[in-house]
Amino acid sequence: MAETVTFTGMILTASPMKEFDKRVEVLTKERGRISAFARGARRLNSTLSACTVPFTFGKFTFYEGRNAYNLVSGDIETYFEEITTDYDALCYASYFAEMVQYLSREGIEAAEELLLMYITCLLYTSDAADDLTR
Repeated sequence: MAETVTFTGMILTASPMKEFDKRVEVLTKERGRISAFARGARRLNSTLSACTVPFTFGKFTFYEGRNAYNLVSGDIETYFEEITTDYDALCYASYFAEMVQYLSREGIEAAEELLLMYITCLLYTSDAADDLTR
């Protein structure tokens, strides 16, 4: 029987799959970028719906299958809600997430990339972003 693994990471993208599932790209400290399926994450009362939102940072528990990971649970440490409410910040953060997704690899440790993504999101949620745009 396969065991579960826990990684520290950030959700880069989330896309709908089938009727109630989601496919997420997670940048993890331990294994780089991984793709995972969150079964039932689009259901109304799903426990996975909150931890599959892009720009969510925390510890994620996965069941490692033969071909893919399946998200079991998530312990959210930081959710960058301010990014999703500001259109300019959302565009910049999405572009940066896409760039990190393109440059990172599966199975290769990505601690520096995760730290860079976290600090970038932190910058867009603070008043420091206002200082940079002036």
